[in-house]
Amino acid sequence: MTEPLVVRSNIARDILQTADEFGSVPKMTVEYVSNGLDNPNDPTQPVTVRVDIRRYGRNKTITISDDGCGMDDTALAEFFVMHRENAQRQRGRRARGRFGTGKSAGFGVGTAVTIDTVRDGRQWIVELTADELRSASREDRPPQPEIKVDGAATDRANGTTVTVTGVTRQAKPVRIANELRRRLGRQLESHRVYVAGERVHLVEPEPAQSWEFDSTNDEQASAELGRGVVCTINAVAAGDSVDEAVRGVVVTSRDVPVAQYQALGDLSNRIFGLCEVPALDDDTSTPGPFTDRRDMTLNVDNPLASAVDAWVKRCLEQATRELQEQERERLRRARDQELQRAASRAEAVLNEHYKHDFRITAGAGSQGGTSVVQGSGGGDLIADEDGEQVIPTADGVAGYGTSASSTDGDSQCESDGADEGHTRDGADANEQPGTDRSPQLHERDSLGDGRGDSVSELDAARRRRARGGFRIDYSNTGMSAPRAAFYESELTIVINLDHPLLASVSSDRDLFQGLAFTIAAEEYSQATANELLARGQLEDAYEALNYERMTMDKLSRAFAEVFTTLASPTVVSPDVAG
Repeated sequence: MTEPLVVRSNIARDILQTADEFGSVPKMTVEYVSNGLDNPNDPTQPVTVRVDIRRYGRNKTITISDDGCGMDDTALAEFFVMHRENAQRQRGRRARGRFGTGKSAGFGVGTAVTIDTVRDGRQWIVELTADELRSASREDRPPQPEIKVDGAATDRANGTTVTVTGVTRQAKPVRIANELRRRLGRQLESHRVYVAGERVHLVEPEPAQSWEFDSTNDEQASAELGRGVVCTINAVAAGDSVDEAVRGVVVTSRDVPVAQYQALGDLSNRIFGLCEVPALDDDTSTPGPFTDRRDMTLNVDNPLASAVDAWVKRCLEQATRELQEQERERLRRARDQELQRAASRAEAVLNEHYKHDFRITAGAGSQGGTSVVQGSGGGDLIADEDGEQVIPTADGVAGYGTSASSTDGDSQCESDGADEGHTRDGADANEQPGTDRSPQLHERDSLGDGRGDSVSELDAARRRRARGGFRIDYSNTGMSAPRAAFYESELTIVINLDHPLLASVSSDRDLFQGLAFTIAAEEYSQATANELLARGQLEDAYEALNYERMTMDKLSRAFAEVFTTLASPTVVSPDVAG
């Protein structure tokens, strides 16, 4: 063999194959916009790039114009060299392009690419078509761009316009803008980029919460990435959502986005963040940390890129896990508030019935034409501060006890707000053991396998009001416990959230509340029927059963009115509390 072996390449075929990697208008646009930003006319001044879309029947023409430094004949020749390092990077300047393949981008979506460039008062216009590329590929020769203007004098300012014609793919401005945000990041604020006349900004929402992870505090990350690499993860408030362009963690190197990692789970649309790793841009090993796929992923076959990949995923996992825990707690509190709101409305129905319909049924005990009914605790109906008749227990207002030192139990229980400095059961956090408090919460009999909690486990129920009357409370007492129980000494109906029937509909707020109301009505109807039987107001079980049926029908009609007014802006699943 007299001649040395030389590895050759079909340049035209290379361009066409590389063009397939730019299979969308947004990806293609990013390449030419990036080229303009990489070549400023004045390094101290921002570059302005304009992207315009014109339609001609089914075809479109897309132009990308910049006011950068433009190209002369030498630079233009470099532009059409395939698979070479970016000229700006060769000169030691930061640039987005790395492999010199961006000039093929237009052929991924169009049939021709025209370069119109001006530098220092001279203009060049060069056009390359897909037909010429295919002919050159068949003939195994270098493609020949057509030179339409060759260094003619002009008074135009420096700059370059790339025109891609014969585009048949979708060219929606919003998608182009989103891809520019993903690929250019904060560079959009340093320069001015317009798409269809609208400036593209990097939309970073206001974070409601932030996590900052430092590689210094992660032994594995510190060993692989070095110390001081920071990954910041943010989350917007519940109910808000992050734009897809910046969602997840964007990894940058020298301020240029090189990868994007999405969070997992239902809360992923609330998370955004940034991790700057300058070492990626400095890595010259083989294989390199970047791919040429333009899909915002790193080459995990590279040791440094693989380390970044693993660390960012660990940071995202930890932040997402904490956010999910906080969301569960938020939903639990919202669930509790909604349950108590519904309970208060249901209580009003029960107590209205007790003060009127029950008194009529129990009218045999009236004196002088006025019905006097004994409360479950043995006291007569009394007037509250509004003049309404309420039902006392034997030891004070329903659900509360009054110590000997109390002089005004009602006023001390009236607050609807949170009690600063108090523990869960109402005790003062700074109070000494044995201190007498008034009023005090009763201890309740156990429900099922034992509960022994205070009258209300929920703050809202504990402070709802100091009036007498029936109360509705909730409990998590296990699947084997009864679905509800009535505590006569406190006139409290407790609904077991863990009962299989209630748990099966817990994800449907409306169905759950309707079922809970029905259970409360049944407990109330049975309790009042038993009381009337015990007093002799009803003669036998048949009359008691008939009374229960009539009471249930009346309460269900009243509950139907309440039920329609309980619409809430936030639908919360009652099973979130867990």
